[in-house]
Amino acid sequence: MALTGSVSRKIAGEMVAIDDRRNGWRYLVLPIAQEDELVNDAVLSAAAFHFSVNVNAQFLDPGAVYQSAIRKLRLRQDMTCYNVVEQQKILLSLLVLLVAAVVSGSSDFRTIFGLLEGALYALGGEDRISHGELGRFVVWQIRKYRGWVSPHLSLEHGVKRLHQSVTKPYKSDGWEDISQGCLLYPKFESSWSLIYKLNEQACNIYVMRALAEPGTPPYTDLVDRFINTLELLPPDSPGMYLVPFTIFLAAAESSEVTQHELFENVLLEHSKRTGFANLPLALRFLREIWSGSRYLAWTEAFTKLPVFVV
Repeated sequence: MALTGSVSRKIAGEMVAIDDRRNGWRYLVLPIAQEDELVNDAVLSAAAFHFSVNVNAQFLDPGAVYQSAIRKLRLRQDMTCYNVVEQQKILLSLLVLLVAAVVSGSSDFRTIFGLLEGALYALGGEDRISHGELGRFVVWQIRKYRGWVSPHLSLEHGVKRLHQSVTKPYKSDGWEDISQGCLLYPKFESSWSLIYKLNEQACNIYVMRALAEPGTPPYTDLVDRFINTLELLPPDSPGMYLVPFTIFLAAAESSEVTQHELFENVLLEHSKRTGFANLPLALRFLREIWSGSRYLAWTEAFTKLPVFVV
């Protein structure tokens, strides 16, 4: 129960634009975990990893909890024999395990996301799964993570997905949190607008670099524009969990020491807030890009990054 409570206190709030009574990671996921062993083990694995990273690495073995969830997941691999609600719970368990990979900085995230997409396809796709509150929540989260994971998979995936965020953002994955925030909390309109712009600008930087000819100089003007937008965003703005991904893309393209220092400091602040292990590990990758002679190939290197940047 103590570990489950830490998910509510430490993790759930970092999964949404605004942590209110509508936070499905708290009011949907945790009650289901109390009645479903698979979801419960997935939740406990996320909590155990967070505890291990931030409190005491010797107190428990998060890997054992994680492996327990994987074993129970295998027992349900014949998903077609379950009803829709039970199928939604299987997808939910994979989503929670994906969050656990973010919290722990695990390189398993590509495998977990592949299982998630494969399971969704096998079950008939989004239209069949998105029934009811749980179904809508699961599909919403899959769409969001699909956008974030795309540049980790391949250049083709990254360009195709992030190009939508530049040319047709209303059609791309991950924008629902911003549009929902604007609808429910219009008083934060300026913050939502800035986060929207940061996402758009960062995705443009990625696409420009991915499609550039070898030897193309750094897009310093685009990075400066991103920094100018970032500096307008108050640090206590809602939706801050949407920002690290955009910062990482812009930081990878940056070429000046002052830019590096700014991005590193901001990412460290986000890491301190969340307590997740992914950002410190991602910073090591950034420092390698900044110090190496092949930093312009960062979009290709991104596909081998052993940590999920969100």
